[in-house]
Amino acid sequence: MNICDLFKELSIDTWHRIKFARERIGFKIYETTITQNILITVEKFRIQNSIRNIRMFESIDESSNGNDIELYIQSESGEYIFFPVQAKIIVHSNKSLKDGKYAAFKGSQFDSLKKYAITKKGIPIYLFYNYSSHIGDPSFGCLVYRASDLEVNFYDYIRAEWKKFKFSELISEKKGVKWENLVCKKLRIIKNKDTGSISIVDNRFSESNIKLYNSEELIFDDNWKEIGREEQKRNITPKTKRKKNKIKFNPMFRMIINNYSTNPISESENKSN
Repeated sequence: MNICDLFKELSIDTWHRIKFARERIGFKIYETTITQNILITVEKFRIQNSIRNIRMFESIDESSNGNDIELYIQSESGEYIFFPVQAKIIVHSNKSLKDGKYAAFKGSQFDSLKKYAITKKGIPIYLFYNYSSHIGDPSFGCLVYRASDLEVNFYDYIRAEWKKFKFSELISEKKGVKWENLVCKKLRIIKNKDTGSISIVDNRFSESNIKLYNSEELIFDDNWKEIGREEQKRNITPKTKRKKNKIKFNPMFRMIINNYSTNPISESENKSN
């Protein structure tokens, strides 16, 4: 199993977890539960298969949000594109599991995700956790939707409020894609020689003026501690107290994925810190 296969399996697993919970009275399941299950499964996969192409980190900020993730995916240039991710789980009515909606979007929540992405020059996306007894395709368990496309399709600019939208609408709009597309297909970029701006060339996640990150600046960041490798972070003390996040998007987890080569992500931990 490779990283692409892993993401497909996680999507199917998410679908069945929600199905199991929603078919039973009194059984609750939340975004945080699903996100934690995904991270645990990824870490288990990494350890069992001696995978060094995925690395995960946890924020040292105790006020961070378990539904928020920093996702860095390697582009074909070898550098990393940043996706700030906010998770939303489908909500079904008491009468039917055929379709479902999502908890009401709040303008401040959406704006904070966009501001975070602008600050760090990334592409903000929503990760929807789904189940539908009518659609019946478990590969839609994890669906990603670019924030800007979500705003265009489901925000009422006249009333200045979000429309309530269904899972079936995310698919029919064709802007929502199965999340394995993030890692199963190459992310191509172009650099403008005149302005120096960097753009991603992909109809699913196209964005301009993004930043390309190298692995060292992501790994050797004192605001984050690596999951499963505490012994290598043991003697690192943050130089300054983490600044209070003035915007509400405050990710608890960081995931770095190298999916284009068999080379591990930055093996330079032997540097003196």
